[in-house]
Formats: sequence, C-alpha cells, structure tokens
Amino acid sequence: MRETLYDFCIRTGQQTLLQEWDAERNAPLTPKDLSYGSKKKVWWRCAHGHVWQAMVTIRTANHSGCPYCSHQRP
Repeated sequence: MRETLYDFCIRTGQQTLLQEWDAERNAPLTPKDLSYGSKKKVWWRCAHGHVWQAMVTIRTANHSGCPYCSHQRP
C-alpha cells in the first residue's frame, strides 16, 4: 500500500485533514487504513460542524476543504 493518509498528513503538515476526519461515520476505518491517494469516499466534518463526503485523493491532491464554508454547497 502507498503511504497512509495518516503518515501523509504528518509528513506534509496537513493535520487539518486528520482533525476533519469523521471517526464516527467512517468507523471502523481510520486514516491509517487508507492510502493518501485512495479514491474511497469518506466522511469529513469541518470546525464549523459541516459534514460532507469526499474522496481522500480529492482532499490530498487538490487541497480541497469544506464545500459549505467555501460556498460550493448551499
């Protein structure tokens, strides 16, 4: 397996992704179970409480954030 999402976040300083990982909705998966380039859709929760699904690779490669906070979703 490629570098895990967890290891990628630590190495690149993108701990925000780890903070936004929705552990409850993604259980039993953790950031240590998926590669940083995974196309699996998982749940995220921003600091403002918005919840959305996005592929891991979209978050890591495109540096995308919360679609609600960025006004991409109503």
